[in-house]
Amino acid sequence: MGKDPKDNLRPPKKGEPSRNPKGRPKGKVPSEYLREYLGRVPNDGDCRSLVERGMENLALAFGRGELPAIRETLDRLEGKPRQAITVTSLSPTELEKMDDEQLAQYIARIRSELA
Repeated sequence: MGKDPKDNLRPPKKGEPSRNPKGRPKGKVPSEYLREYLGRVPNDGDCRSLVERGMENLALAFGRGELPAIRETLDRLEGKPRQAITVTSLSPTELEKMDDEQLAQYIARIRSELA
């Protein structure tokens, strides 16, 4: 039989080889492509980049009192408001000692507390 699919969800044990020995593939990440695209100036007579146009639209929406634009602008300028959360967890050793049923019950309890 094959390996347990849950093995991929657990970190490798000491001395065990990495599951991704080559690491992340080299090359651009999607955000780099997006930055390049947004930095372009379209050939439509307007000499502003897409970013400049987008920022103007955001500022105009802010001025019209559109709540999503106001929220986005303030979050970018001032940072998102901090939200206090309380997290209680078992140690990795305690979690490793649990069987699948105990883990499922623990996860269900945590999810119900978060709901």
